[in-house]
Amino acid sequence: MGTDIMNPNNASGESVAMKPSALMMFDVVDRAQEKLVNHFETAEGRCKQVYAELSSVVHKLRSNSSAQNSSLSVLERYGTYHNVLVRARQKYNNLEMMMEQSGLKSDIYSRLGDLLHESRQLFSEMQNSVNAIARKKENKCDAKRFKAYVATVLESNDPSTWMKNVSKAELCRNGGSPDPINRLYQLFIEGKGKYTLLFDSEMYKVAAVRDDLFSTKQCKELATRGEEVCLREKEEEEEAIAAEERKKKEEEAQAKMLKDIEMRHKWGMVGQNVTIKGLTSARGEAMNNKLARVHNYMIEKDRFEVELLRTKEKALLKVDNMVVYYGYIPDVHVPEQHIIETTIESSTAPTPTTTSTNGVDKTKPRKAEKAPQAAPTPTVSSNGTDTSTMSKTIYVAASHSKRLTGKKGRKKKDLVDRSGA
Repeated sequence: MGTDIMNPNNASGESVAMKPSALMMFDVVDRAQEKLVNHFETAEGRCKQVYAELSSVVHKLRSNSSAQNSSLSVLERYGTYHNVLVRARQKYNNLEMMMEQSGLKSDIYSRLGDLLHESRQLFSEMQNSVNAIARKKENKCDAKRFKAYVATVLESNDPSTWMKNVSKAELCRNGGSPDPINRLYQLFIEGKGKYTLLFDSEMYKVAAVRDDLFSTKQCKELATRGEEVCLREKEEEEEAIAAEERKKKEEEAQAKMLKDIEMRHKWGMVGQNVTIKGLTSARGEAMNNKLARVHNYMIEKDRFEVELLRTKEKALLKVDNMVVYYGYIPDVHVPEQHIIETTIESSTAPTPTTTSTNGVDKTKPRKAEKAPQAAPTPTVSSNGTDTSTMSKTIYVAASHSKRLTGKKGRKKKDLVDRSGA
């Protein structure tokens, strides 16, 4: 064990030098990597959305393939199916680029790649069937065949590479003759026909530098159109992000509104008379089907403080264990009740006086009766008491005995004072 340097018995001539020390920790955040991760998550989310769309299209084509091949419309071929597959390919390539930059991996990447490959085969078989049926009916126009060829290229995995390496002879073999360059340019710029093909900005950029195929004027027009398409793609991306934010805000506002409605409903239960139900504990089973009054709502516990009307027992209940009772509540127990007895001279039968729990007389006041002309003959009952003299008991709640007003109230108050209550 070491020597205790603070013990005076261990003092020596040696000096001890003490120096302060500090321990510092730094959290280093790579902002560039963080930005790449955010872009990667966005690209992954877009791939999941387009994966669902492409899966729905493939399922639709498989479910009725024979009827679909025979009745496939131009709108479906170059509209719905073509646009979905091209968008899926774009999002797939974008995710691949973000994976290379960020070094992250995503399972949707491989799933979307397999689905793209499967979709291209299915679309190719569908196109072959359509072409075969069309050739039996009539000779297919070279322009339509060329358009189908270019559409297949755009739906492929890397159309930009095709645009870099395609030759005039290859265009002629696939329906581009007699002027394949002009026909391809028309598809880029004019969108020959009723339905246009979807060229992305990358395709326009590559086509604009193919001066061996297009003229100088055509290359300039392709570059201008490529910038316009690039701006439109950015706007669509921003609109998609804004739509997601609006949807999120609407969902939050809807959830807040529902929460406010629920809270207003719960606070509206305070002061209501309820019937208790659904309690399973030993104490709770004794409270089932009994009347109670809600006194308070405890937000932190999400429970209602209730008090049984007869026994004054209190409990904390959920809203599911209560049902609002709108009926008449009979024979409610009144605490601290004073019973005052007095003798009243009367020649007729007494009128019962009903007093509510708040001390207010519920009976309607009657008009004063005329005094009899002659005093009634006293009658004696079998037990020897005079029946013309009777006892009347008046019940007055102690909490309201000091607030009696009116003719009957003053009479009751006078009886209370004389009783010494």
